[in-house]
Amino acid sequence: MNQTAIAILVSGAAISGAVLYSSGAFQSKLEAYPFDSYLKDRMNDPDSVQYRRVIDDSFSRDLLGENRFCGEVNAKNRMGGYVGWEQFMALKDADSGKWTIYLASDVDNNFPFWCSEK
Repeated sequence: MNQTAIAILVSGAAISGAVLYSSGAFQSKLEAYPFDSYLKDRMNDPDSVQYRRVIDDSFSRDLLGENRFCGEVNAKNRMGGYVGWEQFMALKDADSGKWTIYLASDVDNNFPFWCSEK
């Protein structure tokens, strides 16, 4: 192959990787979140947990003095199948340092308004 063809292939691979990363495809494998162990404790199969669209909701931290992360989580059920993406919010208590995990299925219809859209 000539150098032009190799450069085109390398550029294409780099662009494809960037698109996949920005879509969240690699997020569950590359990033460890500070609330991770607390959320996994809520799941039937902690090793199967996947994240996507996770944001650090810094506005709430500035306003309330607490850390808040919002996103979507997917994990396997007891039968071994993935249950589907569900919204979650992880809230760190400023005094104790412990995280509380809220899943959309746990709370009322106001859940989507707890996390700001980015």
